[in-house]
Amino acid sequence: SYTAARTIAMREGKPLLVWFTSTLQGRSPLCRYLSAEVFSTPEFESWAEDEVVRLRLDFNVKGENEDEELRKKAYLESLKKRYKANGLPMVLVMAPDGTVTGRYKGYKRGEPGFYFGRLKSAVDAAGRHQEAWAKKMERKGYRSWTGRKGNRIFARLLRYREGELLLVEPDGRKFRASEKNLSDDDRLWIQSQKAKRGL
Repeated sequence: SYTAARTIAMREGKPLLVWFTSTLQGRSPLCRYLSAEVFSTPEFESWAEDEVVRLRLDFNVKGENEDEELRKKAYLESLKKRYKANGLPMVLVMAPDGTVTGRYKGYKRGEPGFYFGRLKSAVDAAGRHQEAWAKKMERKGYRSWTGRKGNRIFARLLRYREGELLLVEPDGRKFRASEKNLSDDDRLWIQSQKAKRGL
């Protein structure tokens, strides 16, 4: 879902690549060409795995029942309207805070290198925007936290009590963590904060 993808992008500090498409046979040949010539290539896969959080919004909606199908269609239409995604395919690149740095409508067959280059440029712009945004948020007490398994979250410490933390992400989502599950750097940061406060 869009919400889950935005959360992952925020936590990992990666740009979000949103692809409005349709796999319905005959509806959008350009969607198929874009998929085959860009998004399904090993080069793109290798790059995207490290650089972006991908979200494909397929307008070929299928549900287990009519109600579910109608809900999915309404959800997709709301995102389409929100981002003015008129026509398919439409690809958006955005910073984790939702700022759009690239908007690409359609696809010209046989030009995958040019298209891929534009995506990379938009992702670089999103990264620069994210760095500036993160610095601004750090002044408000937000920082990047890392778990022992490498999972990350960008959040502000709301409360600390006996090794248990309550963190809040910029979108207001609250997250509980245990100090023993944090990276060594984060545990040192907690100790430094406790020392500053004489705890």
